[in-house]
Amino acid sequence: MPKPAQRQGASSAERIGSVVIGILFVAIALWLGVMTWPQPSRGEVLVVLVVGSLGIDAILSALQRRRSFLSRIGPLP
Repeated sequence: MPKPAQRQGASSAERIGSVVIGILFVAIALWLGVMTWPQPSRGEVLVVLVVGSLGIDAILSALQRRRSFLSRIGPLP
């Protein structure tokens, strides 16, 4: 039984889009961090870390030509 063809990597447009989305998520995380700076709660810190991590993963995934966590959870309604 033949194996299905595996995807070799994302196209240039997909990689550029992934980098742009990653930069957007990192910027949102930085903005959230600045807005909650004086006394952030644990929940706010957790949100900043999760959003920033997703952005960094999207950027690194595009550079390494692999799927990011954000691309694996979609499409969302």
